[in-house]
Amino acid sequence: MRTKVVPLGLLLAIAAWGGCSSKSYDTVETFPVTGTLQINGVPAQGAEVRFWPKSEQPGLKYPIAPSGRVDATGTYQLTSYEGPDGAPPGDYFVTVAWPDPDWRPPGGGMPPPPPDRLMGKFSKQEKPVLEFTVVEGDNQVEPIILDDVKILKGSKLPAAAN
Repeated sequence: MRTKVVPLGLLLAIAAWGGCSSKSYDTVETFPVTGTLQINGVPAQGAEVRFWPKSEQPGLKYPIAPSGRVDATGTYQLTSYEGPDGAPPGDYFVTVAWPDPDWRPPGGGMPPPPPDRLMGKFSKQEKPVLEFTVVEGDNQVEPIILDDVKILKGSKLPAAAN
């Protein structure tokens, strides 16, 4: 009687390939969400706008907090899964953080992860900059305009923002 030996690597590859065909997370339908953000009179390029769900999201085991990065014109589009796919319908708290990748500690040395130029003032769900309801179809968020905001010392911003 002859037995065939199948290389272990081949068995592992087949097992891994089979696992790739199924999703490892739940998804729900999303709808486009766009808006604008200005801080101290200028587009907040590079800022992150995040939408935190106010309550449980139907059809999801784990909550989704869609986010969007502000471009040079001050516009952002939300992403839940990939690309500007938007957000699931529902009520959200909206927060803002503005990482400064160019910031360096005063004494020099290796920089830590980018600090928030806004020093966390607008990034707390308990004190959102606004609340918004995402509905089916296209969603346009009212402009977020933050004036007279103290910016992290040492951050590089356009002259109009200082």
